[in-house]
Amino acid sequence: MSVSPTRPPHMCMPQFTGRDASRFAAYGVPALVGIVVLLAGIALIPPLVKLGMTVDGTNEGWNALHSIHAFSGALYPPRNEFVVNNYPPLWYYLTGGLALVFGDPVFPGRIISILAFAATAMAIFSAIRRLGGSAGAGSIAGLTFVATMTILYRWWIGLAEPQMLAQALITGATALLLGARSPRIAALAAFLMVLGGLTKHIAVALPLASAVWLAIYRRNLLVPWLATGVITGSVALLALTIGYGEAFIDNMAIPRRFSLNSLGSNLGWGITKSIVPLLGFSLLAVGVERARDDAMAFAGLAIAAALLVILVFGSAWGVGENVTIDLVIACSLACGLLWDRVKWLRRVPANVARMVLIGALVVRLLLGMHDPISTIAGFRIVAAATTALESRLREVADPVACELLLVCIWAGHRNPSSVTNVADINAMYARLADGEFGAVVMAPDFEAEQDDAKRPRGIAAAMRRGYYPPIHFGFAGNLFLPRRSSSSTR
Repeated sequence: MSVSPTRPPHMCMPQFTGRDASRFAAYGVPALVGIVVLLAGIALIPPLVKLGMTVDGTNEGWNALHSIHAFSGALYPPRNEFVVNNYPPLWYYLTGGLALVFGDPVFPGRIISILAFAATAMAIFSAIRRLGGSAGAGSIAGLTFVATMTILYRWWIGLAEPQMLAQALITGATALLLGARSPRIAALAAFLMVLGGLTKHIAVALPLASAVWLAIYRRNLLVPWLATGVITGSVALLALTIGYGEAFIDNMAIPRRFSLNSLGSNLGWGITKSIVPLLGFSLLAVGVERARDDAMAFAGLAIAAALLVILVFGSAWGVGENVTIDLVIACSLACGLLWDRVKWLRRVPANVARMVLIGALVVRLLLGMHDPISTIAGFRIVAAATTALESRLREVADPVACELLLVCIWAGHRNPSSVTNVADINAMYARLADGEFGAVVMAPDFEAEQDDAKRPRGIAAAMRRGYYPPIHFGFAGNLFLPRRSSSSTR
């Protein structure tokens, strides 16, 4: 008699349904948003600690030098001087005035910059709201900007440099324009954008996007906006040309060296730092026809204009990752709009799509996160080295030439020459080769052994001829003393 084999009992496996995914996402989304807030808060600690430290940040010395001379008539030096100023004047008037009160333009400038950073985030929130977005979407947009900047652009937070003030003025003006219903408000927005351009002239992506967007969606506001901007800008340029004469034109039109390597570096930097909202926005715009409204159009125009700005300015020598901050702002706006518009996806629940978006943003931020404790410890080391270099420079008589201008200014040299940012580099080489300066301060990566890609060709040979090998002051810089026998001390 045959016995049929017994079948194992049937086991029911639990299935993860769409409803379960939505329920999971309902808890996951706020948790991930909380992680972004936490990461941004941690990353913000080092810039806040650095506000009062003697650490030279990007461009701070160069801007401090011009702030000191804001009201001396030498804001735009003549062509034969060994320093140039190709920035518009508004920042220098502001920080130069504060320097008259506080004795130093750097520390007040850092406070202005951190306040402008907060104002830019609030302007992004306001822009989303005026485009019809929810408060949650505006908050996500502002948070994306804050987190991206504090983590991936950490050296640009709290910097005594006009970039962030220009961004605050222009982003605030854009938010005002997006909700404008009358020509008067459009004109006011144009005036604020001109003020932003008079603060720093490369933050032009949002004005470019605004011009196209107005021509398509708000034609009744285009003429008052454009007329006010053109008239105000023309009057300002005319006044500066009359006030400073030929020197203003010479400084603003100084020839620049261009490099495809710089262009590729800046373009790659901008795209990779904002890849999550950039990719998410592109997928939504292509895949969901309903999402292609005037708000999405503005974000798309802002992204396109920001990429154009990188292509135009990003190849110039001396232009760094700050040329990509317009792209961060545009992609932050896109991220806020994504937050609302994922509800129009057919097959993916809104909260699931939001969880994927914020989760990807968390991963990108974690890849760029730095230890705040070691960063602050590094600041303290640099501050100590800067103090030592400053003390040594106080013993040196003028003139001095400084690639790192700020330490020379702090040491009491109120009119140092630049080393490479000059109108006539060959004349500077001759002065260096003759050992004409009582001291030359260079960045710590320059030993004068050979030329490098960061500086004009020929500088190493000129330095070796006129100066002894450098005295190292850690990350604060290298000090070169002249070979000639003339006295170099006070």
